Amino acid sequence: MSYTNYFSIRSYTLQSRSHHHCYHQLVIPLQGSIELTVGQFSGLAKVGDCVVIRAGQVHEFSANQSARFVVVDTDSLPASLIDATLQKFCIDPSLLSFVLYVEQQLNQTANQQLERAMFELLLELLNQQSFTKQIDRRIEAAISAIEENLSANHPIEQLASTACLSATQFKKLFKQHIGTTVARHITTLRMNKARALLIHTDTPISIVAEQVGYLNSSAFSRQFKLSFGDSPSAMR
Repeated sequence: MSYTNYFSIRSYTLQSRSHHHCYHQLVIPLQGSIELTVGQFSGLAKVGDCVVIRAGQVHEFSANQSARFVVVDTDSLPASLIDATLQKFCIDPSLLSFVLYVEQQLNQTANQQLERAMFELLLELLNQQSFTKQIDRRIEAAISAIEENLSANHPIEQLASTACLSATQFKKLFKQHIGTTVARHITTLRMNKARALLIHTDTPISIVAEQVGYLNSSAFSRQFKLSFGDSPSAMR
């Protein structure tokens, strides 16, 4: 692939950086979140989002070093994005699953033919996305609070307070924007982080379990296998 039709797995730092480039870029978080200012958008992009940075756009960004992203550099955007004015949109679960697969492949092998096929499929899947869904900032604030400490309990009342909503309003608005319940979304975030820790670090499984909120390693292993089909030890 040419330099401008290329994707990679990247991490950034908390030190804010600003630059621009002559090609388009798509940033898709895999773990954690990133603070971005580009065009009319200034805010947080997290797992489940895609940020569009058009050629020549100055953008400023910072992220915790533990966060990871698929970054797509391309000389042409998917057709559906060419005339769109949005800078950030939500991707559907099937595309997120494919992006996680891309991460695993890029971490395991360097095969240009495979990378080219994955790159073209990724662009086509992006081309099929719906861009109408926007997440309420109050819900984004609650999700950020969850992501900052996945090992903690997150009572609905506390999250609702963060979102400046009643518990009933919060649960209804959360499901409307995220498409699932608060508890299920927290489990998904925890399992994705656990998977990343198992693949990319040598942290003992019992510690991984604690870091994502499970004091019981057996309960953690059961949930992990339900989520990914493999036990934590098999995934590692």
